[in-house]
Amino acid sequence: VTAEFAAKLKEFVAAKSDMAKQASVDSTSEYNHTVVYILIFICFAVVAGLALGYSIARLITVPLGQIVDTAKKISEGQLDVRTSFQRRDEIGVLNDSLQTMVASLKVKIEEATYLSENAKKEEAVARQAMGEAENARKAAQEKTEAMGTVARSLREVAETVSSVTRGLSSLVEQSRA
Repeated sequence: VTAEFAAKLKEFVAAKSDMAKQASVDSTSEYNHTVVYILIFICFAVVAGLALGYSIARLITVPLGQIVDTAKKISEGQLDVRTSFQRRDEIGVLNDSLQTMVASLKVKIEEATYLSENAKKEEAVARQAMGEAENARKAAQEKTEAMGTVARSLREVAETVSSVTRGLSSLVEQSRA
């Protein structure tokens, strides 16, 4: 029984050893397949991540580039320039703010132009009034000078009349005496 038991035990251990070797081979094969699947998944994830990153970057940089180009043109005085996109995110808010600023600039420029034109008109009116005032001053000065000449002439006449009156008075006195 012992030899038979030992033979059966040896047979059992050999079978288990073969099964363990087969399980090891199967496990190694499964491990290698898993590593290959993981590497394929990692490569796919990297490619997908790069594609997604590129797409997101383009979604940001293209509209920002348009906004920058528009801002440069506005800074050069081209106030009729507009961007060609509508968005509801921060870039859209930036674009809308830029367009609002341009509209506000146009209004301010129109107001400044209107005020400048009015100032020019008021300046012309003021110059005309100054010219008229200068003419009136000259006329008043001429009248003052003429009145001075008349006053001197009247003084001379008054002195002459006074002298003649004194002379007549003296003659009247002498003739009474």
